[in-house]
Amino acid sequence: MRTRNYLLVILWITIIVSLAAQNGAPQIVDVDQLPFSVEMVSDAVVMGNFCYIKTLWPFYIIKVDLLTKEVIWQQPHSANGDLGHSLVKTPDGNLCYSDGSEIVKITPSGDTCWTRDLSSYGDFISISNTSDNFLTCYSNYSNLILLNYENGVILGNWAIPAGGDHCAYHFAIASSDSIFYCFDNTLCGTTSNTAIRLTKVQINTVAEVIWSFEVPNLAEPVGLVDDDIIYFGGIQLDPWVNSLLYKIEDRGDNYQLISTTDMAGPDTTAHIRHLLLNNHQLLISCLVILGDDPNGQDGTALSMFCYNQSMNLVWQISQNILPFFVTQAVDLSQDATKLYAVAVYRPAFSGPDTTWLTEISLPTPVTDPVLTPNINDVCYPNPFRNSTTIKFEVNSPASTSITVYNIKGQVVRHLVQSQKFNPGEQTIIWDGQDDRGRTVPAGIYFYKMTSACFSSVRKMILLK
Repeated sequence: MRTRNYLLVILWITIIVSLAAQNGAPQIVDVDQLPFSVEMVSDAVVMGNFCYIKTLWPFYIIKVDLLTKEVIWQQPHSANGDLGHSLVKTPDGNLCYSDGSEIVKITPSGDTCWTRDLSSYGDFISISNTSDNFLTCYSNYSNLILLNYENGVILGNWAIPAGGDHCAYHFAIASSDSIFYCFDNTLCGTTSNTAIRLTKVQINTVAEVIWSFEVPNLAEPVGLVDDDIIYFGGIQLDPWVNSLLYKIEDRGDNYQLISTTDMAGPDTTAHIRHLLLNNHQLLISCLVILGDDPNGQDGTALSMFCYNQSMNLVWQISQNILPFFVTQAVDLSQDATKLYAVAVYRPAFSGPDTTWLTEISLPTPVTDPVLTPNINDVCYPNPFRNSTTIKFEVNSPASTSITVYNIKGQVVRHLVQSQKFNPGEQTIIWDGQDDRGRTVPAGIYFYKMTSACFSSVRKMILLK
């Protein structure tokens, strides 16, 4: 007990001193050792006053009370799956997790709702919940599978030509019901036999690759999507140095690399473990390696970074006294006022391990202004026979999308995808054809326009 209290005091002093030296930094609320020990944490999800943690070695799903730090229940799972992208909350307040090639949905009480075997698509399946309409599943063989949240029924599956190397570190994020960003390890490199690749895919009846961005000699991709901005990175392998984080703008049919950030700067090695968004601010959990050994045998430390939309550092928490302290999973409270970090600490490289939970009170994010275009859209003629024109006016270059739907709510045509227009009046023509160039039948259609915080839906009638 005396040793534990001593370590806790050191941890508190170190982090608080680090925070006090920074402007607008968050505040430590609590640091506690949890009543279980694991070698690795895959994911953590916070819902209400509870944190759900997926662990590796041993393999458990664990529910922890955030107020008392007691374990409410724990249940085993059979396989490791990916690090990250393996435990998510569902729109109905339950949880889904990947168990190797199976997807399991459970209640907050730990009861199983359904299990879906996806072994025919790959050995390791990652999951993401960026769409309220389906669970996005992605395999190590670059197969994209969409599941119904309610019952686990497969809604569709597609083979993505992304070139996965059939190991871990693959995941996909749904940007809309038809646009996906796939993150893969690939068998490509000039000095090492691996690379990371970001692929934008549009799903109709087939999977169409819109563009791809590949970086050789990197591994273990991480990433997330913020409207038309994608953050994408990985660990450099030759030489074994820092994680690089790329900021990429999706411009519809192509992309633009906006910036590249070396996460730790010169003379320091840091590997990105987790990315979060908080009101367009980017929260980054990093493993900082101490000493000269690239595998971390000289020690590792906790570091949390916060960047704004311009990739300027807002704040940083660094802890560099306790060796081998690795933050492995982070999540935000529902109101985004607190950050919870689950870490594994060991006094020596070989262990033994203890599991720690840090609670951080976050400042209110001050983000870059997002200009919303002044849109007064109109469709004419309406009804129409051959074509109709959608006219609108913008006063700022916000990303705009226009999609045509049929009366069943199915996507018919992507007229504009994440395009930034110059200020002024704009016109888009729909020629009555779908995305495959086929003339659609007469009937009632709708176009949906989204731009920054603006969204509108208008009805159109096609006559023959």
